[in-house]
Amino acid sequence: MVIDMPLLDTRENKENITGRFISELVLQILSYVAQVERENIRQRQAEGVALAKARGVIHAAG
Repeated sequence: MVIDMPLLDTRENKENITGRFISELVLQILSYVAQVERENIRQRQAEGVALAKARGVIHAAG
């Protein structure tokens, strides 16, 4: 259940196949968007690390 999105309350609409379908579809779309964003973050981070290494920046563990 997504608390701030009542449309995605999977506890409701158990008999309503259309409502359940829409809830599951929206959850899958949100999951996909989150996964793509995680991949983009990793890519940008790797690019930043590569640029820092190329400039000779040394990272000190804090």
